[in-house]
Amino acid sequence: MEVKKMRIAEIYEDDVIYEVPYYQRYYEWEKSNVKQFLDDVKEILNVTYKNKTNHFLGILVLREFEDRDKIKKMEVIDGQQRLTTIFLIIKAMNIYYAWINKNIDEELLDSNSLSSKCSELLKLKLILNNEGKDDHTLDEIYKISLIKDDLKVHDFQEFVEKILEKIKFINKKSKIYKNFIVILDWFNANGLDIKEISDFKEKFLNFELASIDVSSFGDNPQNIFESINSKSKKLDNIDLIKNYIFMNIKLNQEQESLYNSYWIKIETSISKKELEDFFKYVVMLKEQMYIEEKDLGVFKVFKKVYKIFDLNSAKCELKNLKYWCMLYMASSIKISNEKLKDVADGYLELDQLKNYINNEFNSSKFTAYSIFFSMFLLDKYLEKRINLKQFKEIIRIVDSYILRWNICINRGNLSSPLLEICALFQDSDSNNLIIKIKEKIKQFSGQFRYFSDQELIARLSNGSISGKIQDILINLLEKKHKFKYKQDVYEEQCNKEHIRPKKIKEVSDWKPEFWGQN
Repeated sequence: MEVKKMRIAEIYEDDVIYEVPYYQRYYEWEKSNVKQFLDDVKEILNVTYKNKTNHFLGILVLREFEDRDKIKKMEVIDGQQRLTTIFLIIKAMNIYYAWINKNIDEELLDSNSLSSKCSELLKLKLILNNEGKDDHTLDEIYKISLIKDDLKVHDFQEFVEKILEKIKFINKKSKIYKNFIVILDWFNANGLDIKEISDFKEKFLNFELASIDVSSFGDNPQNIFESINSKSKKLDNIDLIKNYIFMNIKLNQEQESLYNSYWIKIETSISKKELEDFFKYVVMLKEQMYIEEKDLGVFKVFKKVYKIFDLNSAKCELKNLKYWCMLYMASSIKISNEKLKDVADGYLELDQLKNYINNEFNSSKFTAYSIFFSMFLLDKYLEKRINLKQFKEIIRIVDSYILRWNICINRGNLSSPLLEICALFQDSDSNNLIIKIKEKIKQFSGQFRYFSDQELIARLSNGSISGKIQDILINLLEKKHKFKYKQDVYEEQCNKEHIRPKKIKEVSDWKPEFWGQN
C-alpha cells in the first residue's frame, strides 16, 4: 500500500484517468453538503494562506489498472463523492471566471479558452460508471463551452440558463446537475471579482488529498474500504455487499457485464427495504441461523458464506444470488407475477407456485417469517427434494402453526423455530418428512409452542385480534364454507333504533327496502 500527498492540480495534470466503478453508490451529496464544503474551503483559504500552509481535503483510495487500450486508469474505491464535487467546482469556477472576465480578457472568449480546454481535459479525467447508462449529466456538463454571445448577457441567472440550454441529454433530477447550479450560484452570491476568483482557483488547486494506492500485491482493498468508511458516514449492508463482490473483479468489461446481468436485475426487482430483508434471509438460510441486524451482522455473515476472490467466483455467487432473488419475489405478496417473470428464466412453474403461496400461505400477508420459509421451501421443490403435494401440505402445516402463534401470543421471533424445521430437510427422508415436521412443531415449548384448538378458541373468544389477522380468519371461513350457508335474519329480534333514520312513521315503507321481501 502506497500513501502520498496529491495536489488537486495533479489530478488533471497527469496522464491518469479516474474511473468510478459500477458497484459504487450514486453521487449523493445534497445541496447543503456542497454549500458547506464551499464555505469551508473559502474560510480555510483565508486562514491557510496567511500561515503559508496547504490544506488537507480528504482521502482517495485508488487501485491502478490498464484497460484493453493500455490506458492507465485508477479505480476510485473510496472518495468518489468528494472527487466528483471537486470536478464540478473546477468546471463551474472556469465558467464563472469567463463570465466576470468578459470585458477584460478577450482571449478567454475564444474557442480555445481556458473554459473549453478545461471541458475537454475534465471530460477525459473522471468517468462515472455508477450513474447508469442513461444518465449523461456529468458528460454533458463537461461539454459546455462558451462563445462570445453567451457573455453578452448581463444578468447572471439568465447567463446560467443560457449555458444550461447547451446540455442536450440531461437528468434534471440528478444531484450532479442540481449541485452544479448550486456551485455556480455560490460563486455569484459571494461576489468574487477577477482577482479573488483567480486567487481562489490558484489556492484551491494547491489543496492536497491523501492518495492511497492499494494496487500492490497483498493489499486487501475491501478491508481498507471498510476501515475508512467505519469512521465516516456508514454504508449499509447493501453497499458493503456490493463493494465486496465487485471489488474483487478488476474494472473492465467483465465487471460491467456481471453488474448488468446480475446485480442490476436484483437491485431493480425489489425495493431498497426489501433488498435489506432479502440479503438477511439469504444468509440466514445459508447459515441456518438467525442474523442480528445491528452492527452490520448481515454483511459480516455474507462475507463468511460467499467466498469471492476473482471473476469466476463472483459470477458463480451472483448467479446464486439472482436465483434466491427469484425465490424471494415468488414468496412476497408485494411483488407482482409480471415482475417475477422478468427474472424467472426457465422456471415457468414459479408463476403458479407464487399464486398458491399468495392464496394459501395466509401468514405471508402479515409476517416476514413466512417469506424466508417460502424461499427455502421453493428451493427444495425446485431441487426435487419434495413434490408438489408435499410442498402444499408443508405450507398448510406451517401456516397453521404461525397463525395460531400470532393469534395466541405474538411475542418474540419465530425465525429460530422455523429454521429448526428447515434443518429437518438435511437428514429426513422425503417420505417421512411431513411426519417429522409435525413432530418437531409439537416439540416446541414455551413461547414457541404449538397452540391447541382449545387455546385458540379461548383467545378468539376473550381477546382482541389485529385487523390483518381478522381479515385472514374471515377469508378462511369464507373459503371453508364457500358461501353455502347464509345466516337467517329474524326481524322481530332486531333493534330497529340502530338503523337510520331513527324516527320511522310507517314501518312497512322501509322494511322491504332494507331486509328484502323474504
